[in-house]
Amino acid sequence: MSYFSGLVKSTLSRVVSGQDQSFPYVLKEKDYDYEGASIWSLHEGVKKADNSPVSIFAFDCVSKRHLLPLARNHFKRVKTLRHPDLIRYLDGIETEEYIYIVTDPIFPLSQQLKATNDSQLLFWGFYKIANAVKFLNTDCNLVHGNIRVNSIFTNKAGEWKLGGFELLSSIQEESPFIVNYGELMPDFAKYATPEIKKHSPRVIKDYGPGVTDSWQYGCMIYEAFNGDINYPEQIYQRGSIPMNLFNQYKSLLAPEPRGRLSLASFIDGGLMSNGYFQNELIQINLFLENFAVKEASEKEAFFKGLQSALDKLPQDFCKYKILPELSKALEFGSGGPRALGLMMKIGEYFDDKEFEAQLLPTVVKMFSVTDRTIRLSLLENLGSFIKHLDKRIVNDKIFPHFASGFTDSVPVLREQTLRAVLMLIPKLSDRVINNDLMRYLAKLQIDEQPGIRTNTIICLGKIASSLNDSNKKNALGSAFVKSLRDPFPHARMASLMALSATVDYYEPAEKATKIIPCISSCLLDSEKIVRDQAFKAIGIFIKKLEAVANSMPDTTVITASAPKQAQGGNSQEEGWAGWAVSSITKKITDTIDSNPNTESSSNSQAASPSTPAPHSEPVPCANTSNMATPQEGGFGGFSSTYSSYNTKQGLANPLTPEPYKEKNAPVSATMALASMKLQGPPKPKNTSTFFKQDPWDMDTSGWDEDFGGDWDNDNNNWGSSAMPPNKFKPLTPTNVTQSSQPKEANQKREERRTRLNEQRDKKKPSSLGARRM
Repeated sequence: MSYFSGLVKSTLSRVVSGQDQSFPYVLKEKDYDYEGASIWSLHEGVKKADNSPVSIFAFDCVSKRHLLPLARNHFKRVKTLRHPDLIRYLDGIETEEYIYIVTDPIFPLSQQLKATNDSQLLFWGFYKIANAVKFLNTDCNLVHGNIRVNSIFTNKAGEWKLGGFELLSSIQEESPFIVNYGELMPDFAKYATPEIKKHSPRVIKDYGPGVTDSWQYGCMIYEAFNGDINYPEQIYQRGSIPMNLFNQYKSLLAPEPRGRLSLASFIDGGLMSNGYFQNELIQINLFLENFAVKEASEKEAFFKGLQSALDKLPQDFCKYKILPELSKALEFGSGGPRALGLMMKIGEYFDDKEFEAQLLPTVVKMFSVTDRTIRLSLLENLGSFIKHLDKRIVNDKIFPHFASGFTDSVPVLREQTLRAVLMLIPKLSDRVINNDLMRYLAKLQIDEQPGIRTNTIICLGKIASSLNDSNKKNALGSAFVKSLRDPFPHARMASLMALSATVDYYEPAEKATKIIPCISSCLLDSEKIVRDQAFKAIGIFIKKLEAVANSMPDTTVITASAPKQAQGGNSQEEGWAGWAVSSITKKITDTIDSNPNTESSSNSQAASPSTPAPHSEPVPCANTSNMATPQEGGFGGFSSTYSSYNTKQGLANPLTPEPYKEKNAPVSATMALASMKLQGPPKPKNTSTFFKQDPWDMDTSGWDEDFGGDWDNDNNNWGSSAMPPNKFKPLTPTNVTQSSQPKEANQKREERRTRLNEQRDKKKPSSLGARRM
């Protein structure tokens, strides 16, 4: 016998610790506040399979053996009864030591009564318990016999659930359980009806099942408003019971059993106009429970009212009662976008873990539906739930469906998808942003709707900081400059603002040679708002370039000392000047020959090393006092008026090297012109190797595609359309003084000049050799 007792205890220990595989739940912490309020102990628990929470009722068969019939009757009844307002049985086990009953997670009603005084929630609880007792009395012909606060529990939503089936009996039986064991129930006499106190529980058979339960229901109402009942006469005092309920309350406690109000009549009275069950929360619940049979117009009116009522309802009630009902309606196609919008609003009450469990499956599923109204509602409410979404889920499950909105045929959906990018961007991976998303934005930049084109530029400017370095340097400038030619004024203005906001992402060379020339085309725009913004933008870029220019050296030309430059034919500078302007020598001498009115120099002069041999006449010198402005005389500001050269005046040009400022020093025009560095490197035959590919081109973003339309499609050389290459006019040098040179040096220079002329004739350049800007 001792061996068998030890075996039972060992089995019990395994059940409690979760080691017994036949009981798939783990018993956890006990609710000590509930201890002593019932014959049961209430524990938290979890299911082993998925860790889902449950509640576990435990009965000690050893220490409470005299109450074992009550526990077994409860176990028997709870397994067979199913109703939305009764506690829901999940599993159970009975051993020699304990009885365990597993239900949905519930909490004692006493905790809610202490925590809140919400009258709407309280009356909704009264309705739920009255409905449950009505089901037992009318539909099942059963008497509960144990209605009290300690027999009622609440779920997460705050809804009341009836339990305490220890005395639940059928009065059709010859000897009902309540008649035989009713007096075993703790505090049975406290809640007993006057007829039971006067006679015995056997009188219950004479009056029907509802008489006893109505009385106990009235006692429960008193306890809910006023606390424990300390003496029998106390229940006839109103205390905190509302006046609109007090008259019906007194009818529930009528001394005469046959005059006692039934719970079915109590419910009907409360649902009448101005009745105690006429509050917003009860009406919302009653509508949701019958949602499937409502007309479309009724549903529309209901959703409209619910939108404004949500803020006034308890959060837990919204999360765990209204949300599941809305989810059902949406799943079966009767909710529509309004139901989805309400669900997303309720989702703001969840933390990340709750959102993942309650709403995430619905969100992912709804993104994949083809109903445009549902997808539009998701996009409009994205800001309310994006914080709860995991990056992996967004990139793998949501974005592929989300991106279909970029190419949708309905403009409203395309625009709303574009707006939603700003909220989704923190959750997207670098790969998705810099490849997939950029391709979609490139297509939207040429959308037929001007508003979408404008918003695309605004979006691109706002997400610029999230792009990688390659896209910052390449795609941004190309996209913004392209939109400067958009026929819609606001798109042009948005591009100017975006360029200003992203000015730090571009290299100084791109700012100076590509972006500023394109911005300048908007300075005389037909729209004032565009002109004003263009001046602001170009001011920002010029200010940035000024800072860069101030940090650059004054010159990159390495000059020789002054004494060497003042010397004659042995100067290395003169040799440098010879090749520097060799490409313009022929044009200079041709101009001299065509001008017969030039004055001759008083000094005899040898042929310049840079001048062809046949032209040995003196060359007129430009009068620097007659230099024109760049607008008057072309590039460089040189005038076409000639006069004799004054050595004291010199070439008053900031590009003139310092050695030529030496007083009374003879100056070579060849060297002076060379100092201006007009000639660039020779242009190769293959121009594609000279003009580098536009550094803003992208292979994967889509910005370099042929977008068509009226805009400039030459994305590989978009800067050329804004700033055509400058054509420089030939400059005519003036009278040149030349130092005497030894014959040997002159001969070498003559040979070098001849070689250069031969090379020039072969290449036949069409300009002065100036580098294309």
